[in-house]
Amino acid sequence: MLPGSQSHRPSDGFRADIEGLRGIAVLLVVLYHARVPFMGGGFIGVDIFFVISGYLITGLLIREASETGRIHFAKFYARRARRLLPAASLTILVTIAAGYFIYAAYEQLPIIKTAITAALYSCNIYFAHHATDYLAPDAKTNPFLHMWSLAVEEQFYLVWPLVIWLAFRAWPGKAVRRLPLLLGAIAVASFAACLWLTYTAQPWAFFSSPTRAWEFAIGGLAQFGVRRVYPRICAALPVLALLALIAGSAVFSATTRFPGFAALVPVLGSAVLLHFHTRQQGVRWLLENPASQFLGRVSYSWYLWHWPVLVLSSALWTLTLTDRLVCALASLLMAALTYQLLENPIRFHPALMGHAWRSLAMAVCVTGISLSACAATAYLRHHLQTPRSRYISATIAALPVVYSDGCHLTYTVSASPDCSFADTASKTTVVLFGDSHAAQWFPAIERIANENHWRLVSLTKSACTISSTPIIDKALHKTYTECSDWRDSALKRIAAMHPALVILTDYTTLYLSEGLSVPEWGSGLRTTVSRLNDAGVQTLLLHDPPAPEEDPDTCLARAARIGRSFATCTYRRDLTADAPIQAAERQAVQGLPHVQRWNITSDLCHRLACSPYENGTVVYRDTSHFTVSFALTLAPLLQPEVDAMVTDPRSLTSRPAKSISAHL
Repeated sequence: MLPGSQSHRPSDGFRADIEGLRGIAVLLVVLYHARVPFMGGGFIGVDIFFVISGYLITGLLIREASETGRIHFAKFYARRARRLLPAASLTILVTIAAGYFIYAAYEQLPIIKTAITAALYSCNIYFAHHATDYLAPDAKTNPFLHMWSLAVEEQFYLVWPLVIWLAFRAWPGKAVRRLPLLLGAIAVASFAACLWLTYTAQPWAFFSSPTRAWEFAIGGLAQFGVRRVYPRICAALPVLALLALIAGSAVFSATTRFPGFAALVPVLGSAVLLHFHTRQQGVRWLLENPASQFLGRVSYSWYLWHWPVLVLSSALWTLTLTDRLVCALASLLMAALTYQLLENPIRFHPALMGHAWRSLAMAVCVTGISLSACAATAYLRHHLQTPRSRYISATIAALPVVYSDGCHLTYTVSASPDCSFADTASKTTVVLFGDSHAAQWFPAIERIANENHWRLVSLTKSACTISSTPIIDKALHKTYTECSDWRDSALKRIAAMHPALVILTDYTTLYLSEGLSVPEWGSGLRTTVSRLNDAGVQTLLLHDPPAPEEDPDTCLARAARIGRSFATCTYRRDLTADAPIQAAERQAVQGLPHVQRWNITSDLCHRLACSPYENGTVVYRDTSHFTVSFALTLAPLLQPEVDAMVTDPRSLTSRPAKSISAHL
C-alpha cells in the first residue's frame, strides 16, 4: 500500500500494528536515500508497502463483495483519488517550480518528462524503458525517481478490484474459498517472471507492475487463515519476520540482485507480521509505540517529500550525512503539514465523500493542473534561455551519429549491424572498436576517414570493455554475457575484414570501479590486442584520459543562465589511478609489433585546475564523454598518428607510446 493510504479511523478496522509497519517501512526508505551507514538495503521498505497494500485492499474488496454482492468501482477509485492525488500533485508542482530555478535548461528536460509520467502514474514504465538502475548512485539525480512505486500502486488499484470482482462472478458462493488458489497462481506466475527478468532485463523486473504483482498477491494471501499453527510458532514467527526485515535492510545493497529471490525476505516477513497480528510484547511495542504511529500516519506525505528535498538540496550543495539527515527531518515537517492541511481536509471533505463522481472529477482536474505546470515549465525552459544557455544545451545534447542510427549497441544487444561510414567503397578500412568512450572519438575519426577517402567501420557497445575479461554489469545486475559475446564476434569480424587499422579504447576506470582489478583488466587487454596482432591487424590503443571528479556541465550551464564567467567552473582530476592503468597498457602491448599506444592525458589539461570550456568549445557532455564539437578539435591532433599507421605501418614497429604536444 502507498504509505499511510488506508483509513486510520476505527470504523475502518484500524490496526495499530499496520500503522507502525508503515512507519518502519517509510523510515527504512528515507534512511536508505539519506545514505545512512548500514542501511544499504532500506529500499525494501517499498516491498513492505506493496504487501500491506495487497493485504488491506484484498480484505476490503472481499468484505464489500461478500456483504453487498458487488464491488462499487466508482466509489473505490474515488476513495483512492481523494487520498492520493492531492498530495502527489502538490509534490509535483512544488518540485517542478523549484527545479526550474535550480537546474540548468539541459537538466530540466528529463525531469519534466518524468514529472509528466509521474502525474499520469506511468513513470515506472518510463524508467524501465530507459533502463534506469534505481540502486545505482548515478541514477539518483531525478527528483521524481521515487514516484515509480506510486505508479505501480496505482496500476494495482486499477486492476485488483476487477480481479476480485471476476472471482466472485465466476464462483458464486465459493469465491472466498477459491481466491487463495487464484492469488497463489498470480503470485507464482508473477514471481517466475520476476526471477527471469532479474537475470535478463533487471530494470523491467524492478519497475514493472507484472513482476511486482506477486508481492501484492502474497499480501492478499495473508488475509486467509491456516488450518493449524502451534502457539509457540505463532509467537516466534513475527519475531523472526521482524528480524528478517532488519537484516535485509542492513545486508542488502546496490550489488544485490533485486527483486529476484532477495525480495522474498521483505515480502514474506511483512506477510507474516500482517497475518499473525502479533501480541508478542517486543514486536508489538516496536510497531505500536507513538513514534512508529506518527511516522505511519504521515508516511505517504513523507515518502512524497523526502526524495525531492534530498535531490534538490544536493543540486545546490555537497551534502554530508548530517546535511542529509537535516533534509530528511525538514521533509518530515513538510509531510506533517501536508497531512494536516491537505490530505485529511480533502479526504474527508463532505462535498466529496458521498459523491464518487465529484471525487473522480477532482482527480481529473488535479492531474490536469500537474500536466499544465509541466507544459508551462517546458515552454519557459525553451523560450527564456540566454544565447549562451542555448549553446551549452545544444552542445551537450548532440551525440555522435552512431547513437541515432543503431550502430552503437545498448546493453541487451549482442550483434552489431553493418555500420560503414565515410568512403564506403574504399579499399582502405579503418575500424573503431570499444565502448561509449570509443564512440566519443567517432566524429574525429570520421573526419580523418573522409579526408583520406577511407572506409570507417564502427563497432561499439555500451559499458563493454575491450579487455577480454568477464564483467558484472550493475545496470543488468548479472554477468555481462552480452558484452563477452559481442566482443568475441566483433574481433572475428575485424580479423575477417583485414582492415588497415583498428582504433580501440574503453572507459577503463568504470570497470575498475565496478570490481575489476588492474591486473585482470590488463591481462584481458593483452588477450584482445594479441588476437588482433596475430591476425596481422595494425592496432592503435587510445589511452582513456582521467575524467573530471565532478560534473563540469552543470556548472557551465548554470553559469550561462545567470551570466557568470565560465572561469568559475574549473575542475580537478584524480590522476593517482592513471599510472597503474598506463603501466598495464604498456605491459599489454609489449612485444606486439602491430600495436601502438596514444596518450593525450597531459594535453587535455596540463594544469592542476582544468577548464571544461576550451577555445570556445564545451569539453564534456556529461561526467566522462567528450562533446561532438570537442572531439572534432582532436582530429588534427590524432591524424598524423593514424596516417602514419595506415600508410607506412612498418616504420612504427616498436615505437614508444606517443603523446601529442600541441596544447589545447
